[in-house]
Amino acid sequence: MAKRTSTPVDAPSAGDILGLYTLRLNEGDEAKLRSRARRARELTEMEHAVVIPPQYRAIAKEIRTPFVRDTWLRVCAALTRDTPVAHVEGRDNTEPAREAANIAERFFLAMLFGMSRERGEDLLYEDAKALVRDQESVIKLVHKPDAWASFPRREAREAADAYDRRTEGYKKRAPLVFASRVVDRLSMLFGDGEYGDEWALEYGEYPTSYLKTRYKMVEEDSVDGTGHYLETDSSGKRITRKRKRLVDPNLTPEALLGGKPAPEGELATSSGGMATKVEYWDADAWSVVIDGTMAPGFPKRNPYSPLLPYFRAKSDPVLFALSFLVPGFDSLLTMWLNWAYIGAYPTPILEAPDNSAPNIGDIGTDMEPSGGENTRPAIYRPGIQTELPPGYSLKFAQPPPIGQDVQQMAQIYRQLIETA
Repeated sequence: MAKRTSTPVDAPSAGDILGLYTLRLNEGDEAKLRSRARRARELTEMEHAVVIPPQYRAIAKEIRTPFVRDTWLRVCAALTRDTPVAHVEGRDNTEPAREAANIAERFFLAMLFGMSRERGEDLLYEDAKALVRDQESVIKLVHKPDAWASFPRREAREAADAYDRRTEGYKKRAPLVFASRVVDRLSMLFGDGEYGDEWALEYGEYPTSYLKTRYKMVEEDSVDGTGHYLETDSSGKRITRKRKRLVDPNLTPEALLGGKPAPEGELATSSGGMATKVEYWDADAWSVVIDGTMAPGFPKRNPYSPLLPYFRAKSDPVLFALSFLVPGFDSLLTMWLNWAYIGAYPTPILEAPDNSAPNIGDIGTDMEPSGGENTRPAIYRPGIQTELPPGYSLKFAQPPPIGQDVQQMAQIYRQLIETA
């Protein structure tokens, strides 16, 4: 039997991985899922736009209702209300096999709760939140080989009982050898195969100093750098800036230039102090690409082969119908509020003696009609009696009577939201 090597023979190159990332990112199903997920996030965080005409935006008061956020949290709470139940099928129906299955069930639940405690968050609840909001959720589970690196060694003349007591105390306070977290679905791409996910890509932006230390890389020697990122200036224009990329210290300049893909899209969004990392997994290979080049020591064999360290769940679009109704309802309530606002704080109008309102140039900012030095200005202050120029009268502009129509439309929206 041939010896298993540490480096997979058919591992994709850095350019292949980044090209696969860009290709999959723009595919129809993936693009649709990401569009819906971003819209759902705006609604659950109550950051969605409310339609207001530009002429009224300076004085308008916005209303955003919490229907989507409330539905999201209630559904997640209902899904995770009960304690999870683990079930393991025994090898056979014998008593030892059943006992072993029971031990495996207790071990699974203990590890699940233990990993949640170590991260300080409820893993299942966070996974349910991502599943309901984004239609998909991803959990990454990895082995920590150095978790018990400081396990106490037995001394030469130490008694067995004393050593057991010492190791028992260490095991009770030692960290777990497994770790898991909920990965943002917008950071993930999957290769849908006939029998499941054939590969997975995890994209992330990290501080340059962290990746530089973690993967033992250096910044390139060029003056301005060959990397780039997009920045928004004070006028709102998108400008491309240069930055120094992280590279393998053993790469020659020729190899660096030859392996420098620059894909369009999110890979160009890292700021000057950030670096991009793309982690690729398939049944055989594990690769890490930093700023377009392969990290030192990669690619490697997949330590979990033939499995991937990602577990993906899918659901129906629970919040999809509300994504159309709630923004319309919020815009309608905003319209209603500002209609009442204009009616409660009306605009004063100074009428000329012939019952026609004078021009703005005749009145001025203080409603001062033209007529020479002897004409007194009419200054309106709420709650204070206003002295009008001779022959002039004061009235208030009232908004059109649309309150009843808006109220009926709001009731229709509310019924549709409750149905959805």
